[in-house]
Amino acid sequence: MAITSIATNARNDMFLADNNNLAMVSNIDAVLQDCEHAMKAQFQEMIYAYNRGMPYMDTVWQRKNFVQFEGFARSTLRRVNGVKKVLSFAVATNNDVLQYNAVIETIYGEGTFNG
Repeated sequence: MAITSIATNARNDMFLADNNNLAMVSNIDAVLQDCEHAMKAQFQEMIYAYNRGMPYMDTVWQRKNFVQFEGFARSTLRRVNGVKKVLSFAVATNNDVLQYNAVIETIYGEGTFNG
């Protein structure tokens, strides 16, 4: 089963490939990119999935409850198509900037992403 997604650049924008079609990613790259997008979606931001998204305001900025944030993150990542398991997840703030690192086991192998 191949997983394919529209590719996004470092600014999270879609872009055109050399053939002037939307750039696409597949397999492990698609799964990891979908994980990044799932982590960027804020709670109650999506009008068709109002009960989904990461609760950044409640867990990070108001209460700094990183254990709860990690729990939400792991749950969110496990719902991404192609994810088998979240192997590790580390979170911290540095000068009021949230930073995290996740190692994911996918149906294609292991991958890492940061946010």
